[in-house]
Amino acid sequence: MRSRDYLVILFCTAISFWMFSASVFAGPKLSREDVQALYRIFNDNDLGGMERLLDQGMDVDADMGGGVTLLLKAANIGTADMVALLIKKGADVNRLVNTGENALMQALSNSRHYAGIVFVLLDAGVEVKVTNQRNGYNPVWKALQKIRKGFPGEPGFSVLTQVLERGADPNAPFITTNQKLSGLTPLMQAAGKGQVQVVKLLLAYGADGKAATSQGKTVSDFAREKGHHEVFSILAHWQPGQAKAVKDSLIKGGALEQASAEDLKKSCQGDPREPWCYQEKVEDLGDPALCEPILDYWPNAVGVHGWCYYRLATLLNRCPLCEKIKKQDIYRTCRREVCQ
Repeated sequence: MRSRDYLVILFCTAISFWMFSASVFAGPKLSREDVQALYRIFNDNDLGGMERLLDQGMDVDADMGGGVTLLLKAANIGTADMVALLIKKGADVNRLVNTGENALMQALSNSRHYAGIVFVLLDAGVEVKVTNQRNGYNPVWKALQKIRKGFPGEPGFSVLTQVLERGADPNAPFITTNQKLSGLTPLMQAAGKGQVQVVKLLLAYGADGKAATSQGKTVSDFAREKGHHEVFSILAHWQPGQAKAVKDSLIKGGALEQASAEDLKKSCQGDPREPWCYQEKVEDLGDPALCEPILDYWPNAVGVHGWCYYRLATLLNRCPLCEKIKKQDIYRTCRREVCQ
């Protein structure tokens, strides 16, 4: 083949790829003024303003810059209501940015409203088998970043369960030039943190308990080095036949024996911050029903009682919990941050 012919073929291939990318990654490019208006709408959660722009002819899949559509941006910085509105208006839930992330991946970077947004997107059929081409992160990895203690009551745990249930890969390796971390898997991270229930969940959905990093460090090594003996034992004795029982237990509610309010109170006796100790344990368990007994045990702890509901309203993205707060400044903060 002559070099000139080769160059022509190469040029045509590049043009074809560019046209494909444009169709997959972005719609029509918006003006700077339109983008600024959209940011104001997202920041104010102005659903009416968004409807007006779309009714006036703005393309619901328009490009705000860098291939980011309205839905991708709403998933990243907006609310579940805004995302639901855009989907109702016909937004493509599987449009990608140039790293390979879709709205689900963007939602899992949302600091406040991620759980509600994720469930809206899942109901709309968003694809879970997506991967960031730069670091290898997939929805399993990103859901893990949202889990604090590793208890099933946490929103992050629920999100992780749902993306696994829909087929997200539990063995997606982390991509990095750092040889110590190359080949790291979600199970290795959970084992290293001692997150017993997360480890069980990942194993139940097919995570490889024998996997090793590029330098040969195994999942069990991560648990052993941090002294997480229960995790080490689970890994050593895991059998695939346990998966169904574990799924039934974790998903249908038997993963943890929920502590009673009295149990929590007893565990905090002697703590100089006794009401706050109780509140922190309730937050870890993620059970709003345990907030109300605070005023029975400590009648003057109105602030702790309010903070308990506020924290869970924020973590669970549940506005109705704000209505249970008796301290007005906390109530107003809760309404402003959770309900708007």
